[in-house]
Amino acid sequence: MLLGMRRGLVMATMLGSAALTGCATAAKAIFTQPDVTFRGVGVRSLGIDGADFEVLLNIYNPNSYSLGASALRYRLLVDSVEIGSGALDSAFSVARRDSMVVHLPVRIGFRAVQAVGPRLLRGGEIPYRLIGDVTLQSFVGTFNRQFNEGASFDAFKTFRP
Repeated sequence: MLLGMRRGLVMATMLGSAALTGCATAAKAIFTQPDVTFRGVGVRSLGIDGADFEVLLNIYNPNSYSLGASALRYRLLVDSVEIGSGALDSAFSVARRDSMVVHLPVRIGFRAVQAVGPRLLRGGEIPYRLIGDVTLQSFVGTFNRQFNEGASFDAFKTFRP
């Protein structure tokens, strides 16, 4: 009888494991990763101690259900030099089959400005990159979406008075 109970327990454990694996696979099958694209950078303010920028990130949700974002971390690089980083401190959601632009504040200290300042003064196209990840939640589970988007800007056009 004890042997029969062990077999039953082993069988129940195997079936439970298979069911959980099936649920995870089904959740992944009905979840489509959102498109995360870099929209640009805007200057908020410039001062002697640094600069405040606003990075615009577009998130498109292709799913038939809304997605909530509970965390978003990011780093901003200019010409391969990390000049700022941050984390979004408030949750947001993207409606089903809709998109939204998320505004990410970036404070760039004096040392970072010094590091890229000479490159900015030379003008011309300067490459920049936004790297990070966003944690998304829905009724099918929690997913992490990484992004690595870049473009370039002309310092003379961007900082013209």
